[in-house]
Amino acid sequence: MFRLILVFLFIASTLGCSSLQGFLFPDKADKDTTVSWEKDLRMQVHDKVYYGTAVVPERESYTIYIFPPYQNITRLQWRTCHRGGAAKDAVQNGKWPWSKKEKYFKMQYVPKDIERERACALKFEALAKDRKSIAFGMIAFPDLRPWFDVPSTVECNGEVNLYFDGTSMCQAPVNAITRISFNSEIYMDMTDNVNCPPFKEIAKGIFEFKMPKDECVYNFKKAEEHKESGKLRSHKLITFGFEKTPPQEDY
Repeated sequence: MFRLILVFLFIASTLGCSSLQGFLFPDKADKDTTVSWEKDLRMQVHDKVYYGTAVVPERESYTIYIFPPYQNITRLQWRTCHRGGAAKDAVQNGKWPWSKKEKYFKMQYVPKDIERERACALKFEALAKDRKSIAFGMIAFPDLRPWFDVPSTVECNGEVNLYFDGTSMCQAPVNAITRISFNSEIYMDMTDNVNCPPFKEIAKGIFEFKMPKDECVYNFKKAEEHKESGKLRSHKLITFGFEKTPPQEDY
């Protein structure tokens, strides 16, 4: 018995606390790593439902409902580039007395000037009773600078989406082949994005790339000025590459 204790202490000193947790409880430790988890929360912004990620139309205020996939979720945290907080949970009764009740979180989000000026995304993190993150979501907003008006077509994770307001988003597995297309010649501006890999232009106005890990923001610019501002007409693409899907059951 004494030898077993010595062996355990040796392993603990060698691996450290976080690695020791992985050694003893590999399933739990996996949720604490720096893995990029897929964003899969069901989100309702006013009357429209989204799954995982969304680009929503510009409004002064947003009524947002988040429906967590598990009943053991007790907290929903949110944050932007400027602030953060927690949403209050509630229970929605079914249509009929015997219908299953559904938990949801509701928040009224009114962007501050700092957030509007930077088109800050709103990010959600759902927490279970043991404080581990098990569900995620992200809502992006149009860039309100008037020269961000170039439309695009994004082929992302098996779907083709059209974006008309100068801001697009794509979530897909890491290294998934993804494509963004424009109806005329445009170039990628990497000035403010040195940490994310550039795309390959395979034809005029068509860019193809393998989805990078985590979040990246790309700007595209035309050699054409916006009439009122004098700035080059632009488009913003937000990407998120995930490695794993969160567990699909309460734990």
